[in-house]
Amino acid sequence: ATTDIYTLSLHDALPIYIMLELLDDAVKKGGEKCVIRATKGKAEIVPLGGNDDVYVFKLDNTISVSNSLSTEDLVTKVKVVGQENKSGQSKVEATLDGLTQYGTRQRIYRRGSDEKLADAKSAAQAILDEDGKVVEEVSVNTPDIPWLRKGHLVCLKAGTSQGSYYVRGVVHNAESLTMTLDLLKAPDDGGDSGGKHRSEEHTSELQSRITI
Repeated sequence: ATTDIYTLSLHDALPIYIMLELLDDAVKKGGEKCVIRATKGKAEIVPLGGNDDVYVFKLDNTISVSNSLSTEDLVTKVKVVGQENKSGQSKVEATLDGLTQYGTRQRIYRRGSDEKLADAKSAAQAILDEDGKVVEEVSVNTPDIPWLRKGHLVCLKAGTSQGSYYVRGVVHNAESLTMTLDLLKAPDDGGDSGGKHRSEEHTSELQSRITI
């Protein structure tokens, strides 16, 4: 499969918050979820999980694995509001609830002037589907793979952490020949993780790099 990567000069790039808003809006309209990363002085917009080779990390080829559950960005309620009237007020047209046992963490979705209420409710539900879950955060310390980048998909089979994860961040340590991966659980599609697993052929390679 071909992965489309959009590149632009960091000098000419839009402010990061505007780019993130545009990417979020694209996802709500059915587009791919992407990340922004810097490469040789340019900003790349890369689809999540666009890598062909998916590395598999197991207990015997990792140095350490730690995980935690986070509710920092959890959304438990989305209110759909209409356009402002002449007095500057907006009417609540629908309310969608999620995991309210974690309290009320509300987000407002404003219905467009030409947007049907059913479409606005679908968009609000998409917000709950995306941000209405307790997030599993995993940190993995492992022998370095220099070409592993932010946005790549990896497979983790270590202890309680099992399945496909997106690389949210990576720190390469040239001195110790190790890297630390900040991982985010990928949606479970019930099947393969999408790329070619490179486990058996690279397990010995990773083990040979463990020097601590």
